Amino acid sequence: MKDSENPLNAQINDIARSLVARLPGLNCFLCAVESCTGGLIADRITEVPGSSDMFWGSIVAYENSAKEGLLDVPGHVLLRRGAVSPEVAQMLAESGLRNMKNAWAAARSTGRSVPQRFACIATTGIAGPGGGTAQKQVGLCYIALAVDNESATVREVHAPEGLGRTGNKQYFARAALELVAQALLK
Repeated sequence: MKDSENPLNAQINDIARSLVARLPGLNCFLCAVESCTGGLIADRITEVPGSSDMFWGSIVAYENSAKEGLLDVPGHVLLRRGAVSPEVAQMLAESGLRNMKNAWAAARSTGRSVPQRFACIATTGIAGPGGGTAQKQVGLCYIALAVDNESATVREVHAPEGLGRTGNKQYFARAALELVAQALLK
């Protein structure tokens, strides 16, 4: 199946186009912290012309040391709960949101108006084919969305069996973008 014929890809692209079209009118900027999706969310958003009007950027924090060093996820949480956990997803989203807001505050000298709303979507999961356990199987992903000063909303997602690594990443990215759309475009 060609990439363009993949229904998950088409759905991801449709949601990304909708977000790019509508978030600027809501004066909302989005960023992403991606682990298991490996930059796929950022890739799909930035494929849409006009995405610079609503997308700040993405941090791909794949290895645990990146989560700890770049996003201040405590090592003891990673050891106790594991990188694939609701707690880590929440911390990734909230830290990404803080980083984006701090960057906007530091960049006021650019003359660009500061958005009224900020949001950060984060993913952490097991795309496979390895890495799963009896407790945390391949296809498990935690997605967190932090908006403004609220605590992050965390959603547990299970990809259907048989999608493979690429399909799981696409499933997770679609679920993440759906969460953003449901929360911000209501």
